Amino acid sequence: MQDNSKKTRFTRNKTEDIYSRIPPQARELEEAVLGAILIESSALTHVSDILKAESFYVDAHATIWNSIINLSNKMQPIDLLSVTEELRNNAKLEEVGGGYYLSELTNKVASSANIEYHARIIIQKFIQRDLIRISNDIIRDAYEDTTDVFDLLDTAGNRLLSLNNIKSNNIKSIAQVEDKIRRSLVEKKPMAKSYKLGLDDMDFLSKTFNVVGGYTGTGKTAFMCSVSSNLAAQGYRVGIFSIEMSAEMLVARMMQEENSISAKKMITQGLQEEDIEKILGQKRLSDQIFVDDSTDMSDKNILLKVKAFLLKYDLDVVWIDFMQMIEIVESKKLEVRVLETISKGLQNVAKEFDRCIIGLAQLTPTEKNERPTYRNIRNGGLAEAASEIILLFDEYAKQNDGELWNNIPFDRRGKIKGIHAKGRYSAVGNIDLYFNKPKQKMCSWNDKPYDSSLLNYEEKKTQQESLDIF
Repeated sequence: MQDNSKKTRFTRNKTEDIYSRIPPQARELEEAVLGAILIESSALTHVSDILKAESFYVDAHATIWNSIINLSNKMQPIDLLSVTEELRNNAKLEEVGGGYYLSELTNKVASSANIEYHARIIIQKFIQRDLIRISNDIIRDAYEDTTDVFDLLDTAGNRLLSLNNIKSNNIKSIAQVEDKIRRSLVEKKPMAKSYKLGLDDMDFLSKTFNVVGGYTGTGKTAFMCSVSSNLAAQGYRVGIFSIEMSAEMLVARMMQEENSISAKKMITQGLQEEDIEKILGQKRLSDQIFVDDSTDMSDKNILLKVKAFLLKYDLDVVWIDFMQMIEIVESKKLEVRVLETISKGLQNVAKEFDRCIIGLAQLTPTEKNERPTYRNIRNGGLAEAASEIILLFDEYAKQNDGELWNNIPFDRRGKIKGIHAKGRYSAVGNIDLYFNKPKQKMCSWNDKPYDSSLLNYEEKKTQQESLDIF
């Protein structure tokens, strides 16, 4: 009995300690979210579907939020002055700390970057507080002898189920969605970004996961590197998960675009002195492109790694080179099912962070080099969640096989068909691309360098010797 008594006292003390704690909260993040909206009204569109007044721990913040929502519903501008006036008209200004407090909120944040991430932390704290409240009510009711235990089970289950639904509070009327679109048009703030790839009119949208596939040797990595350079030149920040090759190999390939010098010779010190001087004198690559050559990419950690990469370097676009190199830890599932789960997860991450994710994929080879469809993606599973699928196809692969680069007729040398195999947000069609193998560079067919056909025999021979494809 004595031992049991000690255990009871210990349990009671622990319980009392839990009840005496400050409820979970994120006051600083609440201030950051409200401040971001006050200095950049378009930020509201990123969090209006996530937060509601009761999500805020601080009552003053809930009141400010209601004023912002009221202004939004009336299609009125949202800024420090308008929110201050709205609070004053409703006799709430002094209640929230006056105009000085609102001004302080704007001083605590520089921009609306990561506002959606902050909002999700706020909602997590709200869920924790509500979970504590519901649990306390369940404990209290469970001590009542008059309470029917089965009614208690039903009530507890329903309350917990309603709390679980808060995680995805995305249900709204189409009128609400229409208001959101109207506001974006009035404010001239796009609801999704269009990333121009620099290949004719081809683009990918933010909030999407896309796939670029091809048979071996059709320039998938060159496509990725050239497009990354094009995006960086537009001011976007690009991340590359290089699962297939090391960071040094990948960057040497990107340097080869500029100088046509073998990437293999660069990393193995097999260059002549004049080549070294040429490399040292060339323009530096962009510091807007980041490479992660981790070898531990698996179905268990890839989503976490992509999120961390996006947030740490504030990336706009992330590439995965290539999808079938992701390690499958869940051996009990078919690979096609695992890849399907990964692609759905990547689509959700892209949508959550308003970014673009692109996966490179191998196609299953055919004996006759048949024109591919998305069904040719090796191991399958990637097509369902993908918004756009571009397949790179060299229809002259067999005719060009074994030929020196400069001996291939100019009308088919480096010609790659970009097959738009799936287009959720754009018309499905094809474009002609030019894959410059000596440079390992991809551009549109109309942008190819016409003077390359004038190279003499010695230049042809040197260029063929330097050509190396990893």
